[in-house]
Amino acid sequence: MARTNIAVDDVIAARLADEATRANKTLYAFSNECIEAVLKIFHDRGSADEIYPFWLQTKMSKELDGMPWLNRGLLDSLVKTFYPANSDTLLKIFFQYGVVLGSYVRLRASNFEDLLSLIKLFGSSIPARVFEMERIDDQSEKRYVFRYVSGISDDTTVCVGKYMEGLFSCYSSSIQSKTSTAGVVEMEIKVI
Repeated sequence: MARTNIAVDDVIAARLADEATRANKTLYAFSNECIEAVLKIFHDRGSADEIYPFWLQTKMSKELDGMPWLNRGLLDSLVKTFYPANSDTLLKIFFQYGVVLGSYVRLRASNFEDLLSLIKLFGSSIPARVFEMERIDDQSEKRYVFRYVSGISDDTTVCVGKYMEGLFSCYSSSIQSKTSTAGVVEMEIKVI
């Protein structure tokens, strides 16, 4: 097949050339590789907006030794099994692993505004009906509301709330109010 010229913005062309050089590939080979990957995603009904959040989530999960193919039902079943027998220990474990995640996330999002951007980015890639955080307009202090809504049990909802508390504890913040019931976690967070 004959080569075809494709028009792209000058800034994108320069970045593409830089990445091709970094990958030690010709611009032609690198461009074809990139376009082929995107076309596979489009063929499976994906969209361009999904590419970066899903890739980043997968990368971060691998770096944390996460297991992306674990079914939510498996986690829910494990929590339902162990929560009634020892809820305090289980909540401590969820909090501790939230701290592990928070310590890792701080490498990428060093302040709360960066964390807000990261959570907005992941809004479409986290398996939940709602995964969002927004800033509350308040002149006197920085406050945010985090929301997670999913079809999980009450016990798992409480555990997910503890997990997120662990993450937020890695930032200079305090949780002002929280709701964790019936698949809904909502937290109002004040940045100190």
